Amino acid sequence: MEEHVTEQAKEKNVREELAIRPDEDLTAGIPPKARTQRAAALRLAEKGRKLLQMREYERALLLFEKSLAMDSNPFFYYYLARVHHHLANYHQSSKFLEIAESWLSEQPDWMAKIAAVKGENLRALASARADANHIQPPKQNLTTITSKRMNQATGRVPNISIRTY
Repeated sequence: MEEHVTEQAKEKNVREELAIRPDEDLTAGIPPKARTQRAAALRLAEKGRKLLQMREYERALLLFEKSLAMDSNPFFYYYLARVHHHLANYHQSSKFLEIAESWLSEQPDWMAKIAAVKGENLRALASARADANHIQPPKQNLTTITSKRMNQATGRVPNISIRTY
């Protein structure tokens, strides 16, 4: 019976904590009977959130990493994803978004924010890929290219003549 009450209390704390809306002060999610370590982690993450708003990404990253080391929380993962996005670490950002999404899937406001950052990551990755594809290879003679392709396809040298222009 006592174990069941403890589980209910934990669930209530998590629900209260998840009641934080995106871009709201994270310290609003500190339940009255929160563990000291959880409260400290949320306060530290709130400082990181403010640094993120001021575009001090490296400093924000350190605070979010410290917060996560102190306590596991979906908001820390979301904000870590945002910092990594701004630092052009798009794959790392996507990994943190997946974790945040698994915790916040029932929160439409948070899911909209997560989807927005995912979209930004995908756009940035696609842009980087497009830039990489625009590097022109050295020009080769058309005859050489065609002969190589025919050799690869048939396994032998074709007995035809190809004009080059």
